Amino acid sequence: MGLLNAERVLRFMDRILVELEPSDFIELAKASKDKSVVIHSVSRKLLSKEIIHRYIMPLQGVLFFCRCKEELKLPEDVKVVNVKGLEYPGM
Repeated sequence: MGLLNAERVLRFMDRILVELEPSDFIELAKASKDKSVVIHSVSRKLLSKEIIHRYIMPLQGVLFFCRCKEELKLPEDVKVVNVKGLEYPGM
């Protein structure tokens, strides 16, 4: 796996949040030897009908996340947990 480019890095309550482009998030999920759980949520933008998919993957104490307009095609061996109303500061 080559280098991934982070969109931004945040810190909240002693957690590091790393935002990735959707393609980099998929690559990280593919390369993860510790097949972590990916948390997925669908919401609408405030005052809009636009749908946003949010994904979070905890990995070695860091929370990697991405946002996109379309559902990601994650590898089959990645476990996905769908949740309603995922709200996390910075996401």
